[in-house]
Amino acid sequence: MSLLISVVGLSLVAAGIFAFGYFRGEAYTMAKKTAEDITEERLTKLLRQIETRMEDFDKAAQKAKQPTATPSTAGALKATEAGEFEDGEGK
Repeated sequence: MSLLISVVGLSLVAAGIFAFGYFRGEAYTMAKKTAEDITEERLTKLLRQIETRMEDFDKAAQKAKQPTATPSTAGALKATEAGEFEDGEGK
């Protein structure tokens, strides 16, 4: 009888060790897959944001290259070209 109880006990211990290893491996695999999915999703969002910011930057750079003269700056530009402004020495 004690031999039967010890065999059942050892079988339960072996099954417990096997189950622990199996579920630990499954949890690791699931955690790794979830982390990869989340990382890919966030990286995709970040790359889209970078592309959008680069497009905005390119648009701003193109806009900055185009001369836009308002009436006040146009007059100042003409006066500067004509030499009508004096420098700090009164010339």
